[in-house]
Amino acid sequence: MILTNTHDVGLSVAVWLASDFYNHNRFPGKKAISATGLLKPVRQTILAQRAFKSSKLKQSRDILDNIESHAGTAVHAGIEKAWKENYKQALLDLGKPKHLINRIIINPTPEQLAQADKPIPVYLEQRTYREFGDWIIHGEFDFIGDGILEDFKNVKIFGFMKKDNNKKYQLQGSIYRWLNPDKITKNFMRIQFLIKDWKKYEYESRKAKGYPPTPSASQDFVYLSLAETEKFIQNKIDLLDQYANASEDQIPHCPDDELWMTESVFKYYKNPAKTNRSTKNSSEYHELHTLMTQNGCGIIKEVKGVIKRCNPKWCAAFELCTQKDVYIAENRLDLD
Repeated sequence: MILTNTHDVGLSVAVWLASDFYNHNRFPGKKAISATGLLKPVRQTILAQRAFKSSKLKQSRDILDNIESHAGTAVHAGIEKAWKENYKQALLDLGKPKHLINRIIINPTPEQLAQADKPIPVYLEQRTYREFGDWIIHGEFDFIGDGILEDFKNVKIFGFMKKDNNKKYQLQGSIYRWLNPDKITKNFMRIQFLIKDWKKYEYESRKAKGYPPTPSASQDFVYLSLAETEKFIQNKIDLLDQYANASEDQIPHCPDDELWMTESVFKYYKNPAKTNRSTKNSSEYHELHTLMTQNGCGIIKEVKGVIKRCNPKWCAAFELCTQKDVYIAENRLDLD
């Protein structure tokens, strides 16, 4: 990976944005995939691996493209540091009783739990793995407190309100539980949202649509059963094995619901000869069809949504993938 600093970010910040502390080769010589990797489309996973291994493909990335992911990582690191170094004082300041605080053990060993009186275990940012056939499944959870898995999401208000990722949150949490059944003992998980662009003055006008009253919100999800989780994992790695050596054109395209696509808009033109300005727009085709039937004339055109995921900022398979070429030709790809 070649990093660029096209906007001349000062070195004090540039060094942070240029740093990558993730171990990309945790299991050399093994077939391994993380919990988050299991959630990605098969095509993206396989082509990204090929791009990473290719000496001919020297992908470039501007350091400002890392700002969102690094900010999210900084939030996780800050929460972990607070719990490891200051949880007792912080909980006292929050009015929690000493007898409760004294039961908390950070990242306890099984021996510590066995010897403690009514312990409340808290686990932070621990990576665990499990062999599954000839694969290794691994993942690093954010937080487990008293048997409840919590995951921290640093999001924008649009993503929070749209809730497109709810299924993925449930899947990711279910995989973590599958990896850590000894630590995750409750039957639900909790997503803790930290909303980056929340605005107090927008709450009253948008609360009916789900706008939260504060920049911090949470949502609980019930896990998939362990059997359902294992079936999902098995199906995904079977597909990865099936297409591991397939040519690029044989690998299934990433489905629409994985492309971070904006909604399509339908446009009704009462006079088919004048399409420079629509009579009415709607996300619902039947609404415009009813209007066209009432008027007895006109045409309806679909303007397909803009695709955001097929962008080198988000997909390491960009250079090798021809699926994105179709969207570029249709002028539907957001490359900003």
